[in-house]
Amino acid sequence: MKPATSTPYGWQFWYILFSIACSVYAALANSALLESYQEQLIKEYFDFSRTIYQPQTIYLAESVLFPWIAFLMGAGKHWLMYKLFCSFATVLSVPAIAYFAMKYFDHPLKAWAFLLVFLLTYRNIWGPYYIGMPDPLTVVLLVAVSFERRPLAVFFLTTLAAVTHFSITFIAIFCFISLLICSISKTKEFKVAAVKYAVLGLIAGKLLLAIWFYRFKYQLNTRIDYVTDLGLMHFVERYLADVTGYWLTPGWPFLVVFLALVLWAINSKQYLFALMMLGTITLAYIALFFTRDGLRVFAVAIVCAYVYMLKEFIDQIFARWTQKPTEQPQRTHS
Repeated sequence: MKPATSTPYGWQFWYILFSIACSVYAALANSALLESYQEQLIKEYFDFSRTIYQPQTIYLAESVLFPWIAFLMGAGKHWLMYKLFCSFATVLSVPAIAYFAMKYFDHPLKAWAFLLVFLLTYRNIWGPYYIGMPDPLTVVLLVAVSFERRPLAVFFLTTLAAVTHFSITFIAIFCFISLLICSISKTKEFKVAAVKYAVLGLIAGKLLLAIWFYRFKYQLNTRIDYVTDLGLMHFVERYLADVTGYWLTPGWPFLVVFLALVLWAINSKQYLFALMMLGTITLAYIALFFTRDGLRVFAVAIVCAYVYMLKEFIDQIFARWTQKPTEQPQRTHS
């Protein structure tokens, strides 16, 4: 009898291949893709990558790492090269997230469950969005923080995310810390170390940005200046003009799954964890309120907490399923 031949590829291969296919499809299906390639929409990002060592007066100076990588790779030398660089960065973000999930769970069912739920609910993947912004790199780094088991790695990833986009990273890491402190699956020692290194990462990122700004004589227009210049009533009027659209910005699938996760935490008597969940989405909505960028700001601000919630749910659900039932004592018959 002829022996059965084993498949040449494991589940990890098909898992990553599927994530690449989904990412490519999402990029091509993005309704704003063609608009993204028009010069006026991302010209400031392109110019910034070319003149990153020169004094800057635009808010993009807060996002240093992504355009600096483009500069080092030579993508800032030509407009077409910069477009291709941003396109590849966008497409590679989903496979990178899938890889982190695969390495963390090391279990096919867990990894597939996470990836499918994330793809179906994280609306920012499917657009509409404009390429050229530092969001893909920021999201990948923040997702890596959520999956990280080593506190020292949390420090380096947080630092890189802060240098990529500090204000959104600050909100995202604050949400992550809030959930981590209330988690029942982590030891006290890990929580203390991870929180300490995450805070140090934010401080280190801010210091690196401050040194960069001072060295190259940047004249910054910060997010606070942006809000102050427009005034509170500007944002209130925008909110009142489309109240329903504001609350539904992340999409129905995301909101339904988010609510289900909160109810699961309550049902599991993890009341403080559920409260912190609601706190994270509240902060994301506040960030959304004080911006004109819409979904992208909400999505980046919530991604670290959302991924952490999903992995906690998957870990605990699978732990319950695989837990051996307690053996019933045998009855003795007289």
